Formats: sequence, C-alpha cells, structure tokens
Amino acid sequence: MIRKQSSLLFFFCSFFIGIAFGQQAVDPTAHNAFSQASIAFEDKRYEEAIEEFKKAIEISPQFLQARISLGYAYIANEQNEKAEEQFIEAVKIDSKIHQPLYELALMAAIKDSFALSISYLTEAINRKNDEPKYYYQRGIQHYKIENYEEAVADFTKTLSLDSKLVDAYHDRGSAHKQLGNTQQAIEDYTRATQSHEKRALAYNNLATLYRENKEYDKAIEAYSQAVIGQQNNYLALNNRGYAKYEKGDYTGAILDFERVIEIQPDYVVAYTNLAGVYLAQENYEEAIKICNQAIAIDKNFATAYYNRGIANEMLRNDVAACEDWTKAADLGIQVAATYYATSGCGK
Repeated sequence: MIRKQSSLLFFFCSFFIGIAFGQQAVDPTAHNAFSQASIAFEDKRYEEAIEEFKKAIEISPQFLQARISLGYAYIANEQNEKAEEQFIEAVKIDSKIHQPLYELALMAAIKDSFALSISYLTEAINRKNDEPKYYYQRGIQHYKIENYEEAVADFTKTLSLDSKLVDAYHDRGSAHKQLGNTQQAIEDYTRATQSHEKRALAYNNLATLYRENKEYDKAIEAYSQAVIGQQNNYLALNNRGYAKYEKGDYTGAILDFERVIEIQPDYVVAYTNLAGVYLAQENYEEAIKICNQAIAIDKNFATAYYNRGIANEMLRNDVAACEDWTKAADLGIQVAATYYATSGCGK
C-alpha cells in the first residue's frame, strides 16, 4: 500500500545537454557563441548562457545542439515555458531525437497535464524503444490517472530493460495493490526492500498489505524492518502501533504512538490513535487528555472531537459529548451526526 503521501515520485532532471548529435554544418560564429554559452552555463551564469545560445541559433537556426542546450539553460533559470518552446522546436527539426520529448513530458507532469505527459513519453518511446526511464515515467503518469493496468505494463517493460531499477518494483507493487493483486504486490514490495534507499518505504507498504490481510505478526515485523532502516520513521512507527492495536497489544501500541509523538510532536494522527487505545482500555480520562492535546495542535481535526465525544459519553458528560459530535459532524465525520441523533442530543 502506498503511504498517505504518494510513493510514486518523478524526477525532473535539469542538466546540461549530454546528447550525442551527428555532425552539423554550423557557422563558425555560431559555434563560437555556443562555446561561450557552454562556459557560462557551467559557471551557472544562466542569463549570459541564454543570450549566447540564442545568438548561436539566430546565426544557425538548425543548430540543434544549441537549441536543446538553450532549453536546459531556461530550465536552470526557472523559465520552463521558454524551455518547452525550444524542446518542441528541436523535435520538429530532428525526427529521431528523443531526450527533449522526455523533458517535455516531465514539465507537463509538473503542471498535472498527465495525458500530455503520456503522449510525449509515447512519442519518445516510438523514437527510442529501449530506454527504461521512458517506460518508467510513463508508468508513473498512468498511475496518477488511475490507469493501473497500463502502469503495470510500463513498469514491467522497465524492468525487462533494467532489472536493477528497484523503484519500478516498488511502484508496480503499488499498481498491483490498486488492482487488488495482493500477492503480486507483496512480491514486488519484497523485491523493493533489497534497495537501501527504498528499503524503509517498501517495508512500510509491504507491512500495510499484511495488516490489511490481518496477518499482524508479519505486518509488525515488516514495520519493524522499516524502522530499523530509519530510526525516526514516524509513519512506520505509527502504522506499527496501529497493527499492534488491531492485534490487541495495547501496551505495545501505546509505546509506538508515544514514540511517534516524541519524534514528531505535531503529527496529530498519533494523538488520536493513542486516544483510541485508551478508549479500548476504558481509560476515558486519559483519552480526553490526549484528544485535547490533538485539538490544541489542530482545532479542525475531526477525529479528535469524535473520540473525545465517545469518552465524554462514557463518563456521562452528555452535554460535552453532544458538543464534540456536533463539531465532528461539521468537520465531515458523518457517523458523529448519527451518534448525535441517537444519543438524545438536542432534546
């Protein structure tokens, strides 16, 4: 399962051109301007580089290397729209070049134009069908628009071209998860745990699958592996606490939620989870105390009002319970409105 934050990341690669071009007949003056621009770019004098690249193109409009390099200079100078213009012109000049299409796809994705991004990546693949990163990025864009089967196909193709691209295992696992292919997702997340960089995330998502299948011991072990990889991984600790709670290990759950609060004092979810454990233990006073702390952090966190309402009801603080459920319902928890209606509130 993906974290609440999306695990599917795309990487915008702004870098100076490293593409091999065929020999071009370029005016010596244009070539000199290109050389000056390249030096300026390497020195991070981007505005100067832009002017020199533009000068080279004015002299030799078909100077493809200068045009694409100008696009990268615009990216470095945070002028993406102008970079797009140069990349679009470049792919018109040369029907075989593919890297600018990849850059166009990434810029389209930044603007949430996922269909356009897929279109650019498809054209890049048509021009070069053995580049794994093109399939990988297309898989990511398919995932974002919930085309999970297409995402699986692209991640699978990525891995057939580069089996060491561990991110593709992880993200294919996420797509399988969305399709309900639990066993395939487990297999992919397990492979992703072999990556040092993705180890914690992969274990966290693998554990969540186990937890959803009520395999709590496996879930707790996998969450623990995520924590071993990142000692302060408060998300994995929170999830492990929830798995322990579902297993009935309230003491262990409390320790995990308290550790989360210690690491990330403003992570309000941990407070309401901790309050939930105290509710299960019928320690209503402590539950109210923890909910108060959550509300002090985020006065609009609906779950805190809902849980506090339950605790107040159990302590026969009926007026306070009704007020909490009213607030929780106003913030979007519909079951709170049901509690309000069936508990004699407002009478």
